[in-house]
Amino acid sequence: MTDREFNAEERAEISNLPPPESGLTADDVLEARRRPANNNQFFTGFAIAAVTLLAVAGVYTSGLGSGDDGRERGPAGVGSVHLQAAAEGPEGMRPLKPGDHVASDEQVLFKVDADRAGWLHLLEGDAVMGSVVQIDAGSFTPGGDRPQAWRPDHATGSLTYSAWLCPDSTTPTAERCAGDQIALVWERD
Repeated sequence: MTDREFNAEERAEISNLPPPESGLTADDVLEARRRPANNNQFFTGFAIAAVTLLAVAGVYTSGLGSGDDGRERGPAGVGSVHLQAAAEGPEGMRPLKPGDHVASDEQVLFKVDADRAGWLHLLEGDAVMGSVVQIDAGSFTPGGDRPQAWRPDHATGSLTYSAWLCPDSTTPTAERCAGDQIALVWERD
């Protein structure tokens, strides 16, 4: 990804994208956003497509977690959180569900939905990915306007990714935080 900032027009375009209920498919959105291979236009198109496809991925991955509505519930009063993932690679974006394989030329983008504000901990196994951040209720994409993509440095095989919504930034526990997870299988080169 690039380090350039999005201008106000690009941010407005991203925030005004139609929700999945609009009837548009991911292919429709990608086709509408295709631009010539100019780096600035490519990254703008990628960001728009990534945000839209993560929203679409939510429709396909709504069965994650163990709650009745696909959300993992924590103890009373801590809310609920839902972790979603999508793979991005040469063939474009695709939603991921538990146990899906991620090819060696793909990386993963995550999206988290929370029903209340709190501190979000994203983990790969037991290791924190990035920073622990304070979020509001609603949807959160690591990296915001410039979604961050992940790929393990050396691991192959199954890795479990977790999202924990906690009342503070200390180490998450099941007794005081709501969590959701997805296991993905990373393929070798």
